[in-house]
Amino acid sequence: MKKSFLGIMVALLLTALISAPLLSGCGEKGPAAGEMPEVEWILVSTETTPGHHTVQDIQKFADGVGARTNGKFKIRVALEGELGFKRDAYVETLQKNEIQMATFDPGFLTAQIPHIGVFNLTFLQDGTLGQLLKIEQSTRDLTIPEFRKLTAAPIAWYALTSQELISSEPIDDFTDLKGMKVRVWRELDAKLIEKMKGVPVYMPGAECYTAMQRGVVSAVNTGTPAMVDRSLQEVGKYLYRFGGPPASQYLVYNLEAFDALPEEYKRILFEEGWKLTDRGKDTTLRVDGEAVAILKDGGVEEFQIPEAQRTGLRDLAKPLWNEWASESPTNKAALDAAMKALGI
Repeated sequence: MKKSFLGIMVALLLTALISAPLLSGCGEKGPAAGEMPEVEWILVSTETTPGHHTVQDIQKFADGVGARTNGKFKIRVALEGELGFKRDAYVETLQKNEIQMATFDPGFLTAQIPHIGVFNLTFLQDGTLGQLLKIEQSTRDLTIPEFRKLTAAPIAWYALTSQELISSEPIDDFTDLKGMKVRVWRELDAKLIEKMKGVPVYMPGAECYTAMQRGVVSAVNTGTPAMVDRSLQEVGKYLYRFGGPPASQYLVYNLEAFDALPEEYKRILFEEGWKLTDRGKDTTLRVDGEAVAILKDGGVEEFQIPEAQRTGLRDLAKPLWNEWASESPTNKAALDAAMKALGI
């Protein structure tokens, strides 16, 4: 039976609230409402600009917690690098309780939790939020125990926009790119572009505009908001709804820090986390729509990939799924669960 994120988080919260006095060894009750303690947490984001929509959503989460505790439970939202370290140090600093919360992109966290690489399997899903949610839901029972091994647990999950293609040239057949050079940033995407008879070019997002302008690449694989941020509508005129796996993020907390909270704070934290998960869904659809409108205003035409070609692309991608699944039993279990949930 599938479990909603809300359902499983409720179960985790009830478990935490019921077991907290037992784990303390003394069965003390939490402080009364008027005696709630001052608590300060740090939450680090993987983004570097305060205007990014995920940072704004996380800030609303932090503000919600603060407002409901009369300002006594303060969560500082820090950007990547703001505290003197970047995302490669998030796991270690979270385990040490030097930070109490962090956002983790499954694409980055695969070194610690390999099976969440299932999110990055191109054409396993079609890029829609609904299908990505099915992957998250179907693999959650594998994921939560792995987070707990890192002295952490998830409180929210949300996706960014799907990875599309903007091109300076029209593409007639996606199963035969005829040597077109395509900017990529993930290994599995690069392998797929090769199977599509294209040439993958690894490149930072900041270099995409100049690279398209100079013909170093003809197409760029990224999300629509990133296309707008980098003004790619000035150098690319064809937007193809490629539907590549979107980046997604788990918001997680340190277990030790959580266990030290009064029960009321725990409840508030979870409830605001549920709101963040729901808000993230709406935000993703909104920012994609806004970005596409700007791209079209810049003269970009939007195209869907024909269903027959999409079927062919999935056939090209399946060996890559199986190659990834063969790396570990847990990877295989994640792929099997996701395929079942998606009806593949």
